[in-house]
Amino acid sequence: MTGKRSVVTAIVAILAAYVAMPYVTLWQLADALERGDPGKLAALIDWDSVRTGLKTDISEGIVSGDFHTTDAGPTTRLASSTLPPFGASFVSGIAGSVVDREVTPQHLAAMMRALAPDEKQTGFALPFMGVQHAFFDGPSSFILTVRCPGQAADDQPLRVRLAIRDGEWKVVRAWVSQDLVDLANSRT
Repeated sequence: MTGKRSVVTAIVAILAAYVAMPYVTLWQLADALERGDPGKLAALIDWDSVRTGLKTDISEGIVSGDFHTTDAGPTTRLASSTLPPFGASFVSGIAGSVVDREVTPQHLAAMMRALAPDEKQTGFALPFMGVQHAFFDGPSSFILTVRCPGQAADDQPLRVRLAIRDGEWKVVRAWVSQDLVDLANSRT
């Protein structure tokens, strides 16, 4: 009977740790953002995966001429009309280069400082942002939805996906609305 109880206790402990780990990762991410620690941000975010997702969002918006919200998350609106294939390819290539150059731990830390309110916040919430939802959407996938201060009520929030990579939870995708990009640009 004692052996059976030990096995059940071990299983419960493993499940509790599994459920807690994305939240621990979010706490570490919040701390890294608040401190402006690019080294820690580099460790918590799969930058290649995030950049690839952003490039896909940009390319799809350039080809279709309009970004919109889907079940996959908010996407960005594009002000111009649909481009011909060569033009879309050319602009996608330029946008991809900009994403590679600008989407870095250093730039993320700087952007978060620009979005920060004047007074420091404390407690368990991503600094400078309001967590709207944080939940599992699969056995190895976790979705986080956050709203930045200054966003209008009808603006799309930032949506982030975490997944298990090399035994650790990491940010692997981000959907950034044009409203949030405009807000960050207005503060820098």
